Amino acid sequence: MQSDSSIWQLYRQALSNWAHVTGSDVLSVAAIDTFSDLGSSDTGLCNWSIYQLGNGIPSPTGSYAPHSGLFSSYWIYLSYLLQNVAPVPVHLQENASAPPPQVNFERYRQLLLTTLPPQTAIAQNGLCPASSTPSTADLAAVHQSMTSTFINRAPQIIKALNQCWLASLQEPTALNMVVSTADATASRCPGFTLEQWAQTLPSWRGSGLSALRSNAPTALLNAVDIVLPSVPDSTLGAQLLTTADLPSFIGLNLANPMHTAMCSLANLSNTSVTMSLSLEQFGSFALSPAAWFDADFFDGSRYIAPPNAADFFSENGAIGLLPSHAVIGFRPHLTLRVSNLAKAQDLANSVTRIGPFNLQATATVQLPADAGGSSGEVDIHFDAQDSNLPVLLGVISRQVLH
Repeated sequence: MQSDSSIWQLYRQALSNWAHVTGSDVLSVAAIDTFSDLGSSDTGLCNWSIYQLGNGIPSPTGSYAPHSGLFSSYWIYLSYLLQNVAPVPVHLQENASAPPPQVNFERYRQLLLTTLPPQTAIAQNGLCPASSTPSTADLAAVHQSMTSTFINRAPQIIKALNQCWLASLQEPTALNMVVSTADATASRCPGFTLEQWAQTLPSWRGSGLSALRSNAPTALLNAVDIVLPSVPDSTLGAQLLTTADLPSFIGLNLANPMHTAMCSLANLSNTSVTMSLSLEQFGSFALSPAAWFDADFFDGSRYIAPPNAADFFSENGAIGLLPSHAVIGFRPHLTLRVSNLAKAQDLANSVTRIGPFNLQATATVQLPADAGGSSGEVDIHFDAQDSNLPVLLGVISRQVLH
């Protein structure tokens, strides 16, 4: 029988095969944050999900958990490149009466992290310490001083920094996009594109089961023998059983007062349970930053950061991985096959999640042939909470070769 850890491994391998993950690409499996707003008719809400997917740099653990942000990390990286190639101009060094250029690179980086909107400057993985409360005007002043001082010394880097500046503005530009959250007014974030998504989702929603009768959904997991999770400490809650960085593959509502005997689910030594999971629709969609981003600056043979630069490109660095594709599924089919009717009924009323899919409160129990349940296997069919919402299955990232 498969444990939680091995089920997640089987699931991850199946996703990798479906999405054609090869070479040095890394698939980060989504278990909790399913980004259902990708299916919202509100452009701002959908864009907010796209921004988070494109901007979030995943940890290299195999489970989807962003630990830094591409936009602000890239902007800070550019500032280090400029610092390395743009020393104090010679004419200022020789002219003692001339004031030194008003550029403090460390101050500039502090202003970036503390002035950008919180949703833009997400966790920065220790790029630089925070400063006192600044204003956008402070950042604008330092940025203007720096760009005007070094425009002739490093025009390409200055142009890239100005692109980041334009993308960060709350005024509409070609480099940003409108976003909104459920509890906030609309704002603007640096632009990202989830290619072909706007065209694909309507076609998915328009394809009902009738269109699939001659071509059944392909199974991600097919009749996998499983071991259900043990009963957790009641103080931890029903969904906090963990295997490494992932929750239990099958989430149980152990607090359901109608099933005080749920502890018996921890002992299934005489009960066979298999799980099957398939999807009606599946796709891997490219994530692309707008023109504020230029990966050419990651070419270590042309651009070199100073020795005191932050860690950017190691496995756990701020830009250790670059999100390249979002793997998205639609309308899952979920079945548990149980050799004991009583256990099947308990499971039908207690399973709340299978993998990343949150389930409806009720499930369909299909009795065995004798209809009495004294022999044969019982199938429990589960439906997603909302069959019209897409679910993020994972994010594919590529390693930055520097």
